[in-house]
Amino acid sequence: MSIGTTNRQAHTKVLEDLWRNTISAIPTDMGKLAYLASLRDPNSGLYHHYGLETVYSAEQSDRALRQMHVSVFYDWLKKLLANQKEDLEHYFRTVEGELGTILENWKVLEPYRSYVPAAADEAGRQLFMDDLRLLVDLMQRELFPPARQPTA
Repeated sequence: MSIGTTNRQAHTKVLEDLWRNTISAIPTDMGKLAYLASLRDPNSGLYHHYGLETVYSAEQSDRALRQMHVSVFYDWLKKLLANQKEDLEHYFRTVEGELGTILENWKVLEPYRSYVPAAADEAGRQLFMDDLRLLVDLMQRELFPPARQPTA
């Protein structure tokens, strides 16, 4: 068995452990993206996960988390817009706060910007941002429909 094969097998094992013990328990893709992004140091860009790093090296953990983040990101982009909306609505039900406030913060602060993996291509990054802006606007309009003008 070559060293390359051994490294690939080790990497596959890290990914399987990560998925089985952590990521699969998160019910939404948006939740998975938020979680994975939270494991990335904003200055170094390195991913850290205490549990993984007790079993695997920091380098192996970073590589697996980075790959998982990219995979979940592109899985999100493959969803139909209606399915993205369902996932986002489910995600919002799992976070603290009132929906109207959450939507307003997402519109103004765009916290989802940090959910994009560094390795995402520009087209994927732009599509993600455009989809989320559209979905947040749509959800706000559904929650707070514009006042209708009285007819004379």
